[in-house]
Amino acid sequence: MIAIAVIDPNRAIGKGGELLCRLPGDLAHFKKTTLGKTVIMGRKTLDSLPGGKPLPGRNSIVLSRKARLGRFYDDGSFSGFFLSSPEEVLSYIENELRGEEVYIAGGEQIYRLFLDRCEALILTELEQTFPDADAYFPEFRDQFTLVEEGPLQEENDYRYRINLYRRV
Repeated sequence: MIAIAVIDPNRAIGKGGELLCRLPGDLAHFKKTTLGKTVIMGRKTLDSLPGGKPLPGRNSIVLSRKARLGRFYDDGSFSGFFLSSPEEVLSYIENELRGEEVYIAGGEQIYRLFLDRCEALILTELEQTFPDADAYFPEFRDQFTLVEEGPLQEENDYRYRINLYRRV
């Protein structure tokens, strides 16, 4: 598994169910990286997507304690499922995906549940801090090391790098 997120220097990832900021370059990178892959997210993250619909061209697994379990999306090539426990998610990955790349896409609780299973992190690291944030990426620096630092980019008055970390 690979966690993918945008974080500030304090590991903030969001506020009020929204991303910290809009970065078209990062969104394009996220799309390029995850297209055709499986993406795991929580229900709140799904609800925050346009129309509350899964991302096109990806197999979406949504972890939710709510009652609406089972298949919720199918376009013939990609599908999405609601699953109710981390164990169900791991079983699905093991039995159905068998070694395919799987991306953890948030939110905070989902990152916390699966970080120990991730072999890599793709983190868009902002230079700015967001003191009013209310959602955070888990502490990772003792478990992962930076292996590839991306070039400094600037969009919408935000400076950031897209960095790759591997488990120590």
